[in-house]
Amino acid sequence: MSRTLLLVFLMSASVACRLPDEAPGELSELLTFSFAHYDPNDWTNDVSLADAAVNLETWFTSEIEAAEDYDPELGYQARLTDEGQRLSNEDLVHLTPQPELLDAPAAVGVIVALEQDCSLDEVVDIYLSSNQMDFFPDNYVDYARSGLEGIECFGAGSCLEARWLTHITQDQSFPAATWEADIWNAIRRLEGTAPGGETVRGLMSQAWMQQPAQIEPAGLGELRQNYQLEFILERPGGGLLHVYPQWVDFDLGSINTEAAVFLNAYIDGIHDYVRTLESHCG
Repeated sequence: MSRTLLLVFLMSASVACRLPDEAPGELSELLTFSFAHYDPNDWTNDVSLADAAVNLETWFTSEIEAAEDYDPELGYQARLTDEGQRLSNEDLVHLTPQPELLDAPAAVGVIVALEQDCSLDEVVDIYLSSNQMDFFPDNYVDYARSGLEGIECFGAGSCLEARWLTHITQDQSFPAATWEADIWNAIRRLEGTAPGGETVRGLMSQAWMQQPAQIEPAGLGELRQNYQLEFILERPGGGLLHVYPQWVDFDLGSINTEAAVFLNAYIDGIHDYVRTLESHCG
């Protein structure tokens, strides 16, 4: 047993509480595990997420970067459509407030993972800015924040988490529609030691829709659920690893919203967002 694991075990035994959960090694399980272990008020999650961060770096280094056809500009892109790649309702129990519609398995996922030439401080400054239209003018028709919590102290590094409610209006090209939604956002720091002794520094954020979105034209369908997770991790050789899965439940009646044309549009949107964020660093 490593010294870190021994210390964790002794700490758990001394306060009669459970050991931190070990992070899985397989990617899709790692993503749902991480979503469920976000809560910064549970110290065991700090260990579990540090373990998850190490596994993500190992996965990206050994399986993605090592591939002969690896393209740093594209990074890793994939669909998360299988049953085991979707969130469960149990993965959402920590969300506060809870979504009005709770049917996590109905949401299909995608993931983008990219190297990013930014510092953590630069990302924090951008994410905490209330006027995201300054940074992402092509992403939104309208953007406003309310319910700000912990913005100043999180920016100063003196509190665990920052939270806010975003009201956004977005256009999408396929199917052509405009939708409005209220989305809760939370961001926390990852600073600690993994069970194997590795030092981890990074950020983790979550976002979830408060209730189904309003869509125009009326009758087109229903954007029922949206869950987002971001890992933004310092890499051993410099720069950041940005891992961004998203799960979406879009009901268009008889139209198959798990078709490639839909999922590829989500992937393209995440990729463009991460690269636009990077353009504001440095």
